[in-house]
Amino acid sequence: MRHIHGRLAVASLLFVWATLASAADGEAQYQIKEDQPAVGTLLKRGAVTGPLPYDKRYDQLTAEQRMQVKSNYEAMADDDEPPFPAEGLGPLMKSIHKAAQVLVPSGLLDAAVEIGPDGAARSIKIYKAPDDLRFTRIAAQLLMLTRYKPAVCSGKPCAQWYPFRMEFTIDYMH
Repeated sequence: MRHIHGRLAVASLLFVWATLASAADGEAQYQIKEDQPAVGTLLKRGAVTGPLPYDKRYDQLTAEQRMQVKSNYEAMADDDEPPFPAEGLGPLMKSIHKAAQVLVPSGLLDAAVEIGPDGAARSIKIYKAPDDLRFTRIAAQLLMLTRYKPAVCSGKPCAQWYPFRMEFTIDYMH
């Protein structure tokens, strides 16, 4: 008999092709650890994993990491910048993870958030959603409430879409 072990493993696929390339090249994978260790251990497991550091704003990313983010956009000039969560990925991912711990979704969340030149979210499109519609609504609200660093086009803030992809899986204990 299978049962949920009480831990939701959330694997970030924020930039799917970048994640796969990073893993293949042996580049670093970053994690947000669980708040509390699982029963029977003192070790906190990784709750969210991805190719970019969660504790850095866009301006704090290395040149390689910024290029990794920019690779998700077509025809972006060298001095242009994409939108990015203003406080980095950490606060957004932690909020989404907390909702996932309660609702236990399974599947891919593939969305895009339109970010205005002021850094505020204007609208959201959901392309694919996990199995729990309540969770998708909460995740969409969290994405809309997040403050973003606006995109920069030809040296000026501009409106642009921010892609967001995250895969949710459940750890089972046999």
